[in-house]
Amino acid sequence: MVAKKRGGFFGLIKKAVSGIGSFVSGLFGGAKKTAHKVANRAIHRAKEAGVEALRTGNIKGAAKKAFAATKADAISSARTEMASAKSQSKAAATAHINAAYDRYVAKMQGAGMSVGAGFSKKHFKKLEKAAHTHINKIYAGAHKHVSSSYTHIKKAGKAGIKTQKGKTAAVMKKLHKEAGAGFKKAMASAHAGLKSDAKGAGTKVGAGTKVGAGMSVGAGVKKKRGSGYRRLTPAKKGSGMSVGAGTSVGAGGDCPKKRKRRKKVVKYIDE
Repeated sequence: MVAKKRGGFFGLIKKAVSGIGSFVSGLFGGAKKTAHKVANRAIHRAKEAGVEALRTGNIKGAAKKAFAATKADAISSARTEMASAKSQSKAAATAHINAAYDRYVAKMQGAGMSVGAGFSKKHFKKLEKAAHTHINKIYAGAHKHVSSSYTHIKKAGKAGIKTQKGKTAAVMKKLHKEAGAGFKKAMASAHAGLKSDAKGAGTKVGAGTKVGAGMSVGAGVKKKRGSGYRRLTPAKKGSGMSVGAGTSVGAGGDCPKKRKRRKKVVKYIDE
């Protein structure tokens, strides 16, 4: 049997984990962009409060009421939009990781590894949990930025809108970077766990072959007496002795002893 290269099984592991990493990284990037747009749109709506105040002429009272209403509606709308986008990202992460697990198990079995139901599943579940955690953090951070922006705008006025919109990019960049670093650690942990499991997985030795107690060689093929050979057993008197495959010598009695022939001696007498 030709030994498999060391990179065979471990190559499957690396490919499985790296495939998940690149996909989830893309989800983080998408979450960053979506949250950035939703946050800035919510912050920009603060201008509506000033417009309403100017329209009514009751600047102080109207502005206060308009701002409170705008803030509540903007934050609520942003929360709803982010919740929807977050659910879609998490669902996509789960579907991709589950599919990657199924492919991984199929390839391991195809490579001759003996793996049962749920083999190494826990490592993929940890990756799923990590992906969900960081997606949640990205959207939660964006929503927190919207709330704090309205607090700042209430004091700074119109100028605060531009300031807070300018800060959104930096906030999202930080959240995205933290998500990437956190998931990278999760992938390293999963890779180490999968590698350890692969080393402990049994290798199949032919269909129906058992290794251990009562070793069966030949994958289920049994040899019966009379199918190619006979077992040699001590001969009994009168029953004949079997020699080889069905060859009987002296059947019915003991084998007679051969008599020694005497050499004829011819004497020549000289006359």
